[in-house]
Amino acid sequence: MTARGLVLLMTFLLGIGLVASEWIRHPVVIIPGFSGSILEGKITSENITHSLPWYCKYSLHKWFRLWVSLTEVLIFPECFESFLSHAWVDGKWQPASGVDIRVAGASFGDLYPIANLDPGVPHHEATYFEALINTLTMAGYHPDQDLFGAAYAWRDPSATDAWIEQTAMLIVRA
Repeated sequence: MTARGLVLLMTFLLGIGLVASEWIRHPVVIIPGFSGSILEGKITSENITHSLPWYCKYSLHKWFRLWVSLTEVLIFPECFESFLSHAWVDGKWQPASGVDIRVAGASFGDLYPIANLDPGVPHHEATYFEALINTLTMAGYHPDQDLFGAAYAWRDPSATDAWIEQTAMLIVRA
């Protein structure tokens, strides 16, 4: 089923529920798929800036859009790849040395990092869960009250356990 088909189905089902006399609304936690969360990166070591091509201009210790930035992916792939690379160290994957990675957004449960993966793309071509979020909002759901997103820092293997714990706590809180 396509994303648009899913949104139409959700809209239809919510419409039926809103018409029903005893509508019971349950909290919703949206869990994105792999690579479905906006990631930000921060260079923490001057060593990595020296190894980048001259056109990769990033300030030390300042957060920048890492995923998805179509400018980075299409025009400067060497910059993009160097930040998202991994190394096999002591039997486990480690993120690139000198780069911190985090999920964008104010706090865990925020919808921003899963709604639109690259807001800079014209005509909303990079929307992800934006239509579903809008549909649920029109049906009476409220972000951070009964509508949440469980974004995932998918390029940081050390974040998996924390994400599982945070998601479980979010579901209990919802």
